[in-house]
Amino acid sequence: MKYRPDLDGLRAVAIIPAVFFHAGIGLSGGFVGVDIFFVISGYLLSSIVMTEIAEKRFSFLAFYERRIRRLAPALVVMLAFCFPAAWLLMLPNDITDFARSALATIFIFANFHFYNSIDYFSQSAELMPLLHTWSLAIEEQFYAVLPIALLTAGYLFPRRWLPGLIALALVASLALCIHYTSAYRPFAFYMPHTRA
Repeated sequence: MKYRPDLDGLRAVAIIPAVFFHAGIGLSGGFVGVDIFFVISGYLLSSIVMTEIAEKRFSFLAFYERRIRRLAPALVVMLAFCFPAAWLLMLPNDITDFARSALATIFIFANFHFYNSIDYFSQSAELMPLLHTWSLAIEEQFYAVLPIALLTAGYLFPRRWLPGLIALALVASLALCIHYTSAYRPFAFYMPHTRA
């Protein structure tokens, strides 16, 4: 798949409501931009992986190397700023919580960490400088599973079934999201299979 500046631009636009939401600039529901970002990113990545698989040039190593090169630099810079700030500004118990969330972020399970520790929309969430990394963790988990799922589906089923299988997975994810949004909102918010 060729580079699509229109979709890349749309991803950037999708994040603007989330930034406004976090800045306290009156956009209720601005966090929906994150979902739009997930959908576009999922489409772009799925297209790339499916094309490489179809052309028999897919490589796990190359795929994961590209993901790491794209995401790691910004993550390292962010953590490099957050660690000294935490050390200077936080109380000892808060530093311990920060260190746990930093480890969860580095090992791509920040969404599970925050699911077990805080409601994203609670007042105390404002004191968790790495809380936003839940979305990065979901994105990275998607990257980890996507090629394996597509290769497995391609091996087990005829290629013509792939669009139907993808549609089935998306409907199942949406059904889980709808169910857990009313049954247990934090689960719907933090879990990768309700965001796929």
